[in-house]
Amino acid sequence: MARIRTEGIRLAGTQMGREVRIDFQGIYDILKFKRSSIGGKTMEGSEYDLLIAGGGPAGLTAGIYATRGGLRTLLIEKMVPGGQAASTFLIENYPGFPEGIPGAELSQAMENQAKRFGLEIISGEIGKLDSEGRLWKATQEGRKFICKAVIVATGVNPVKLGIPGEEELTGRGVSYCATCDGPFFRGQDIGVVGGGDSAVDEALYLTRFANRVYLIHRRNALRAEKIIQERRSGMKKSRFSGTPSLPKSWARPEWREWN
Repeated sequence: MARIRTEGIRLAGTQMGREVRIDFQGIYDILKFKRSSIGGKTMEGSEYDLLIAGGGPAGLTAGIYATRGGLRTLLIEKMVPGGQAASTFLIENYPGFPEGIPGAELSQAMENQAKRFGLEIISGEIGKLDSEGRLWKATQEGRKFICKAVIVATGVNPVKLGIPGEEELTGRGVSYCATCDGPFFRGQDIGVVGGGDSAVDEALYLTRFANRVYLIHRRNALRAEKIIQERRSGMKKSRFSGTPSLPKSWARPEWREWN
């Protein structure tokens, strides 16, 4: 992402595997401006105290803090509110839910809570962000918004393998969301690439649809949490495939099965 003037910008979410925390005090620093006006005039429909780019848990949390603090806040999310959490089948490590909670349900609750305090949410992607004095101007699909501060909470994107056939077959057999696309492959053999929590959790979910699930990992041991690995060991439909290298193409995946 291009470097831009950072005064008034707060980062949130996860970037390149590192956590970036929201500076909530920074949200309230915005109150040093006069809340009800921009440039000495009453706020219009496209003018906000705060703009949040990204509607995952971090962005929605920032929206709750800001709106409860009396800031007129707009959140722009290109997918659905909740981010990757919304496509997670079951979230078990979020406090307050002893039996776990579906990601879509938790994300919907977060969205409803934020909207109750007055957060405005629109679907789309910010195409341009410019600074003008102490204000920011954002362009989203032809619409322009003026705000006093910006929070970038864009989260993460799935890591792609970068192998032949991946781009061409995305949406035609190659998927990055088991919860979204698993039912389309009912009764088929499915390969899941990865060995961390997300990969093993997705593989477990897919066993309810697939004839057999192959978990393909470039190491001889998984990196997922022990409790998730134990669940995989008890699944009859799953097979772990340790390989010295990842598949060279989606057309002819290369792995050896480890029993």
